[in-house]
Amino acid sequence: MKYYKLDFSLNVDEVGKYPQIETMYNLGDIEKVDNYPMAYKQSIDFIWDIPQPILYRQSKLTTLLSGGIFSSFILLVFRTSFVRFLERFNLGEYRSWPIKVHYKGQIFKEYSLFHISYPSDEQYVDYASSEFLIGTSEDWQNPDIRKPVKVEGYANYQSLMEVLKENENNARIRCNKLIFDFTGTDIDMFRLIDIPFGEGYYVSERLKTAIEEQGFTGMAFEEIEEYEKGIKVVY
Repeated sequence: MKYYKLDFSLNVDEVGKYPQIETMYNLGDIEKVDNYPMAYKQSIDFIWDIPQPILYRQSKLTTLLSGGIFSSFILLVFRTSFVRFLERFNLGEYRSWPIKVHYKGQIFKEYSLFHISYPSDEQYVDYASSEFLIGTSEDWQNPDIRKPVKVEGYANYQSLMEVLKENENNARIRCNKLIFDFTGTDIDMFRLIDIPFGEGYYVSERLKTAIEEQGFTGMAFEEIEEYEKGIKVVY
């Protein structure tokens, strides 16, 4: 089963204006979430005040809304009916919270903030077969300075990133080729967060087809290897 990167639609006829969120009516506890060290990697399990976005008047009320202060690697704004639709599919653990959307002087309560609780980097990234290097932004154009580094797995990758954070020359881990292995996988939606490129939400071909058949709006899909040429996929 193929997988696709989930992104925001740029079709103005469909979304009205991109991005659709102009500003925030209030920020709620977004700083609390941003400062919560594990919000990127585990469930947001505390009670928090949900921010309220204000849409541009030119925007349309699509199924997925774009823009605002929400990192699309972490949180998505979906119609609540779409979140219920997702219950038919294999998503693993997720959380959603009602969100008030301000639009043309009205408050719409048909939306939810959506978060897949745990990223799937460890499950689907084949670190040992990928090609990692160490370099800095200043020297990255010079191939003679980049140093290949062998990464055996997820834990090794995490340890390497922690070591590099303490490095005085601002060295960072880079990647020539990132391998995703979906052998035997039947998940329909997941997110990746701790990789050199390709962070965000992904959907299965099964879910993509169902979304298109139901006419949900505001979403765009691109097959993984087309989305990012540095990614290679094993099915």
